[in-house]
Amino acid sequence: MPLDQALACAGVLRGLAQQYAEECARRQGLSGPVPLLGDLGPAAAMDQLTVLTYDVARLRPAPERAGLAADLAQVRRGLPQ
Repeated sequence: MPLDQALACAGVLRGLAQQYAEECARRQGLSGPVPLLGDLGPAAAMDQLTVLTYDVARLRPAPERAGLAADLAQVRRGLPQ
């Protein structure tokens, strides 16, 4: 993906990754803000979201996992074309 497109998508991807990081922390009984591992650049945003999606899927009860597909679809719709 060209850099300009990656930069345009990074914020949307990091937003959902942040939500998932906070959910993982809550489900593990942690409190307080959960910063992502810093801004690793636009190329890492998708990787961060991928890892956190797997983490959240592992921690959510089975009936709640269906919401992951909807979350990801909504993010995809929000990405620039």
